[in-house]
Amino acid sequence: MVRLVLGSSSRWRRELFDDVFCHDEFKRFQDILGPQLKNVESEFMAADIDEKAIRDPDPKMLCQKVAQAKAKKLIPDAGNEGFLICMDEVVVTDGKLREKPETKEEAKEFLQAYAKGLPAECLNGVCVVNLETGRMVTGLEEAVIYFEPFTDEVIDRIVERGLVFQCSGGFTIKDPDLSQYVSKIYGTENAIEGLPEETTRKLISEARNPAIKRMIWDLDGTLLNSEEHLTKARKQMCEKYKTENDFTPDIDAKILGGSWENAAKIIIDSCGFPLTVEKYLEEEAVIVRELWKDTELMPGVKEVLEEGIKRNIPMAIATSSRKVDVDLKIAKHKELFDRAFKHIVTCDDVTKTKPDPEIFLKANNLFGPGVEPKEVLIFEDSPNGIRAALKGGFRSIMIPPPHVPKICQMGDRILTSLTEFDANFFF
Repeated sequence: MVRLVLGSSSRWRRELFDDVFCHDEFKRFQDILGPQLKNVESEFMAADIDEKAIRDPDPKMLCQKVAQAKAKKLIPDAGNEGFLICMDEVVVTDGKLREKPETKEEAKEFLQAYAKGLPAECLNGVCVVNLETGRMVTGLEEAVIYFEPFTDEVIDRIVERGLVFQCSGGFTIKDPDLSQYVSKIYGTENAIEGLPEETTRKLISEARNPAIKRMIWDLDGTLLNSEEHLTKARKQMCEKYKTENDFTPDIDAKILGGSWENAAKIIIDSCGFPLTVEKYLEEEAVIVRELWKDTELMPGVKEVLEEGIKRNIPMAIATSSRKVDVDLKIAKHKELFDRAFKHIVTCDDVTKTKPDPEIFLKANNLFGPGVEPKEVLIFEDSPNGIRAALKGGFRSIMIPPPHVPKICQMGDRILTSLTEFDANFFF
């Protein structure tokens, strides 16, 4: 038996929650909580807070703050078993925040905008608390809905029915009139209605884990956009030797995250270089080391590192690059890296490269004992790096480059960019 406590006074959300998590979708939820799960017990509590007193200029942060405030209010009375789940939804249309309408005039104004074709962006903040351990995690789920044009007569009927006054944005697709005019939905219908199912499932799964106490980062393609320079150097090598084949993304995908020697063997064989591995690496290094002096951070890296620094999370780099190359690559960002990283482990420091977990285990051990791999978050862009994290028992985030096939994308979370990283999910 797993106890789920939903902190919501909304009748609609309670009914939908019960259907999704305790009845219709039970088998999918069982996959998260484990095969030993026999059934789910749902309970409901109402969080008596002043939502209007909680403000944030960013609607995406606002709904998460309200969800957190509800959870904090309910924790003392929620018991010490199961999971407390609190949610909040806000709607943004034409750049304006829309919560529950307070008057008929306001409700009509909201609906008239939708009738004109303006989309409703539904932002759902979710906060899950593991009532046994006290761990709290927060996340966001977005969905967007468009409507076909509808008349003022339809608007009048919708408003008179009164359901819209209970709904953020002043609409519900359960309304018998409005439901006929739904044009397109990006995301899920449940998220439109205020039940962000996918994010809730992920947060419950994450809340069962311990909080992250350390972070270990891959360097190339994760922290730094150094892979771009490496690709340029390899293409220049192909031009110099007029090889039979050019250096392509497919070749790059084969070598991502591996050793330099193995990468050179694959490039030589795939492109047709008349060189030994040693000679190829020597010539490639001359070209790429000059380019590495101007290496930029990957998008979102600075913000995530600053968040780690602010939260006093110890961080290290674990890279398949050589020490001499690492110094070149990070020189432009020395001030930030000096503040963020306590240790840098390179391929010079280990005997086995990724996908063997040796480099991550060594980096974690440098901080001293007391933190298990499951309390350490690995940031990687390569399949080999994620495989190393999995073998070592670490948690992981993958930010794969576009040419990595989906079948090779793994990890606790897969992001298109570190700008999507949500610290409240892991800490």
